[in-house]
Amino acid sequence: MPRSSFRLMLAAAVVLAAACARSPRQGGSEGASGHKGSPAPVDRASQILRARLTGPPPVPVARDVTAQETWSAVRRLYETTGGHPLWLIDGRPRPEIAVLRDSIRRASDDGLNPSDYDLRAADTLQSSSGRGLFKKGGDLEPLVDADVRLSYTFLKFARHLERGRVPPGQVDAHWFGTQRDEDLVQALKVALESGRLRESLEKLESQHAQYAALKKVLARYREAAAAGGWSALPAGWAPRAGRPDPEVAVLRAHLIATGDLPAPAAAPAAPAGAPAASSVFDATTRDALKHFERRHGLVPDGRLDREVRAALNVPVEERIRQIELNLERWRWLPDTLGDRYVLVNIPTFHLTAVDHGQVALQMRVVAGKEDSPTPIFSDEMTTVVFSPYWNVPPDIARNETIPAVVRDPGYLGRNNLEVVRAGRVLDPWGVDWSRPGKIQFRQRPGAHNALGGVKFMFPNQFDVYLHDTPADALFARVERDYSHGCVRIEKPFEMAQWVLQDRPEWTSEKIQAAMNSGKEQHVALKHHIPVYIVYETVWVDEDGTVEFRDDIYGHDARQEQILPASPIPGAIQVAQEHPGREARATPESVRATF
Repeated sequence: MPRSSFRLMLAAAVVLAAACARSPRQGGSEGASGHKGSPAPVDRASQILRARLTGPPPVPVARDVTAQETWSAVRRLYETTGGHPLWLIDGRPRPEIAVLRDSIRRASDDGLNPSDYDLRAADTLQSSSGRGLFKKGGDLEPLVDADVRLSYTFLKFARHLERGRVPPGQVDAHWFGTQRDEDLVQALKVALESGRLRESLEKLESQHAQYAALKKVLARYREAAAAGGWSALPAGWAPRAGRPDPEVAVLRAHLIATGDLPAPAAAPAAPAGAPAASSVFDATTRDALKHFERRHGLVPDGRLDREVRAALNVPVEERIRQIELNLERWRWLPDTLGDRYVLVNIPTFHLTAVDHGQVALQMRVVAGKEDSPTPIFSDEMTTVVFSPYWNVPPDIARNETIPAVVRDPGYLGRNNLEVVRAGRVLDPWGVDWSRPGKIQFRQRPGAHNALGGVKFMFPNQFDVYLHDTPADALFARVERDYSHGCVRIEKPFEMAQWVLQDRPEWTSEKIQAAMNSGKEQHVALKHHIPVYIVYETVWVDEDGTVEFRDDIYGHDARQEQILPASPIPGAIQVAQEHPGREARATPESVRATF
């Protein structure tokens, strides 16, 4: 090729390259986007999105302990979209944005605080109508950032609905929940693709009947709060039967507000000089007070003593907070508890055995003392042990048994206790009690054995189990926190019958004989039975009665310090940067059955 021709071709190539590199303002043909030589808007959005995802989460970790985990889920979410915005379709905001906004506005129905979930991103996306994606020179960064922040808001809200705001172990080291762990990234993708975002969020709520019942109770107590709540009774005051007293009207108003006393129908005015009916402590008011006492785990005698007055004087706002805390705990349980399961609620000292959705058995229990609390956890019952030995726990042996033996050598014989070392029973008179070494104590089976005639094993790290007890008198008490951590049950024979239903050879007669045989016998269950030990200080009975109980282990108090409160009852709060508390409305009256 001639050198001159080569020079002409090289010059042409340089000119062409320069033209291609020229900026849009320097001329040249426009692309489909209207920008000369710049990436298409969707490509620019992807570039901005990738850059945004390399930065920090929208909420500082100091304000949201799960921020880093949620942010990781957001990044994984956009990996599945190929780096494209999620909440915009063809440059327009998805209708699901409005659905998410509405669901978050109603988050307080579940005891959550709407202001914890930033909806300003929804405002940005909806107000723009997506035009910035195609508008010449439009600024895409605010839209892309809003898309990311709204995804963060959804995943945070979904996480709180499904498994709670904090793990149970953060409340107490001996609290072990079995939280659900659905793939929320996949749940959001499926919800958007199917157009069923609302249904997806509703599915994430706890599906337990108690959760739904507590939501209704929460709504009713908020109505009572919006109506003004109830007034406190003065210290030391007690009503006298049949005598008019203005404080009786305060008491009756409280009992009416909580549904313990039916609201009176319109009645003619009292005769001149006669006391108003509402100021007299009559038989109807006493019965209503007994109902209140039963609901609060107090002796139902119709007497207004110090404990009853303290329960009456708990403000409605505190009861609302208590309900919210208990709603959170139902999120710490699996979606289904099983076909057959046992549930022990410590604050109510109550056990329920459920068989395919039906209550099969109920009984009172004795739980751990405040200084030796029963741990909150779940496991599977595997074995029934008839006429069991009681192996004395090391701390009881060290702190109680050995000192008792030192004081009184006859202690072991009177309590039917054996001394064991390396599996061999020792003569207690041959033990140097000043230096006993590695010994154990066990109590022989029999009528006075601490475990009674049977125990129900669900192996766990705490060595906690359900068992019979010779101390039946404790079941008659209202508060029954007397054990060292295990759970004593009121109806051990009936429990054994229910547990061994899949073992027809274990007839009622055989069970009774085994409980009284004095010879230890282990029976393996064909099908393991889940056992859940829970801590619910608010409980709704099958007839709709709401039970409140004291926070015997202090779990409510610790949980309240960790979780922010929801809005004041009667106020409507939306997402904002710094949540505040608004004044509550005060309608003249409200009537609800609690």
